[in-house]
Amino acid sequence: MGLEKINHWKKERGLTNAELAKLSGVPKSTIDKITSGNTYDPKLETIKAIASALGKTINDLDNEVNSDKEKKEPTPDEGLTQDIITILINKGIIQDGVPLSPQEQAHFLEYLSISAEAYSKLRK
Repeated sequence: MGLEKINHWKKERGLTNAELAKLSGVPKSTIDKITSGNTYDPKLETIKAIASALGKTINDLDNEVNSDKEKKEPTPDEGLTQDIITILINKGIIQDGVPLSPQEQAHFLEYLSISAEAYSKLRK
């Protein structure tokens, strides 16, 4: 669920676990376990209280995780090569600096595969 984001947000606000415990009403020992990674499946109400104390919601935890996954630049082994990405950017098909989701990569790979097949038939 992105519990590692709690540490990030806590650090952004300059909070200690003790301060977060006071703000959230969650025992410090529980926050210690969550922020150290010793608790992988805390109660929903606990996470809601911590998120709220950090000015976040449960959805923010999930959105941050998905957002981080989508920001990952593709490597040649994972999808489109940098040359193809450069061509797509230069043609205005995709935006520079906006990574492609796995679904978008799959879409472009399928398109390129179909195009390559059609091109090979033309050359015969």
